[in-house]
Amino acid sequence: MPRETVDRSSTAPAWRGALDLVTTILMIGVAIAVLWRSLTIPTKAEARAPTIRIPSSPIALEGRPEMGSESARVALLVASDFQCPFCAHFATSTLPALLTRYVTTGQVQLFFLNNPLDMHPLAPKAAEAALCANEQNQFWSFHDRLFAQPQDLTAVSLARSAEATGLDVAAFQACVNGRMSERVAADRSLAKELGMQVTPSFLFGIVNAGAKSLIVLKTMAGAGSIDEFVTLLDGLIARYPSGANSTAATGR
Repeated sequence: MPRETVDRSSTAPAWRGALDLVTTILMIGVAIAVLWRSLTIPTKAEARAPTIRIPSSPIALEGRPEMGSESARVALLVASDFQCPFCAHFATSTLPALLTRYVTTGQVQLFFLNNPLDMHPLAPKAAEAALCANEQNQFWSFHDRLFAQPQDLTAVSLARSAEATGLDVAAFQACVNGRMSERVAADRSLAKELGMQVTPSFLFGIVNAGAKSLIVLKTMAGAGSIDEFVTLLDGLIARYPSGANSTAATGR
């Protein structure tokens, strides 16, 4: 009796074909999503929004906390917030490397601008306290101590930091009782005018020594990598090496 040949492919369930079709559609969808993400998600540098405006006029530096040789033509102005964790990270990791490479070698002058954000209620008073420390020539020691504990900025902690950094505590307390509030407000107003909505932010430029002002050439919003700072600073130093600081420098 002849055997019958059975075509098993004809007996496969119909749902397998439908499943294959759905799987193919899903795979195409995932591929499109990955491609779209790669084209539309900004890079780390692009995500630093908004861009800080380069001011048309030099920024006054007189009275600001500073560090470095006056023979350095290139300057970096740091706009920071003592309650900001990203600022603390910059101050404790990136800044020491920049000081060693550029400031202590006389290639870059460093300046500081207070920009306490609205979301940080303890930051304005900490900014005032830092300016009071600056009056006693201890800004950077006080700065380092505050950024070592950015979430501990109560009045008691500020007084303790003043004592630990060797300040005249009585003079400090008299100063921090509102005398620096207008200067902090002026810094915040300048930061807002330039579009500094994130901290830390940075202005790079050259110093007009005669007018004690900063001619801004580059800006950075957000704490960049050490490589980004090196690229910007090395480029400016190559154009404006240390030496006699010209009062007529424009840099534009």
